[in-house]
Amino acid sequence: MEPNTNMAAQTKPQLPSFFALLNDTFKVYGQKLKPLLIIALCCYILMTAAVAIIILIGMIASLIVATTNNLIATLIVSIVAIIAMTFFVLYFFSWISAATIIVLKDRQETFGLREALKRAKPYAMPSLWVGVLSAAILFFGYVFFIIPGIIFSIWFLFSRYAVIADDKKGMEALLKSRDYGRGNFWNIFLLVALGIVSMLFIDSIIQPLNKAAGPQTENIVNFIFGFLISPVATIYYYLIFENLKKTKTDSAILISPSEKNFFGPMAIIGFILMVSLAVLSVYFAPQIKNIYEEETRKLPVTIENGIPVLPQNIL
Repeated sequence: MEPNTNMAAQTKPQLPSFFALLNDTFKVYGQKLKPLLIIALCCYILMTAAVAIIILIGMIASLIVATTNNLIATLIVSIVAIIAMTFFVLYFFSWISAATIIVLKDRQETFGLREALKRAKPYAMPSLWVGVLSAAILFFGYVFFIIPGIIFSIWFLFSRYAVIADDKKGMEALLKSRDYGRGNFWNIFLLVALGIVSMLFIDSIIQPLNKAAGPQTENIVNFIFGFLISPVATIYYYLIFENLKKTKTDSAILISPSEKNFFGPMAIIGFILMVSLAVLSVYFAPQIKNIYEEETRKLPVTIENGIPVLPQNIL
């Protein structure tokens, strides 16, 4: 029986190397290019719509001020509109990103955008909620300790995938993501770091060529590059998640109430801090702008695209 035990240990699946993972990423990208790019286009359309709505809110607020001179009413209407818009934008982003994961999870099947969105709709809210929980805990970790923030980033990296692939919700999805990565923390960290470095390296090549082509084409090239490359990161991280699942021989991961109680207060505190920071940023924005402009006037600078530029011989 001992040789069989050793053989089982030897054949236990391992995470792939960076280059093998990159190769698999572009294979999946090629296989699912059309649906992935259509979904990415939906994201760009949603961002454009969000900007248009923000402009519309500003126009309505200006109209209310001009006709009623009621600043409080304007402020209330603007805050309610912005909160509602933020929720709907986040909801639809969550829905669209869930559709991307559905395409990857069910990539052996062939279906279009409508079917992907139909399958993804039940996961839109759970995925959004997990994103909020994860962001709150990460914010808590980075604000207070930094190192735990980095650890939490690796632990909860796959929580949204756990929502869709394992039908988990809330804290269970976060803890499932963490447990998938147990024993593979440094391997995951290395793969994530290499992925980020690769993207920065590609960007460092594209941007100089882009600027050399002239300002007329710069925005167009940035848009095309961003549009084509946007699904790659999702595929890359999903394949890490998929390979992590294969390394787990036990399909059922038990989550104790004490684990939920440990991370729950972190999420609450982190969320309060996030909201407080947002409110303070809005409240102090005019003062910060005035101070910035006043200090800028004291320097021998020129303003280019809203950015102060010092003379070359100032130093």
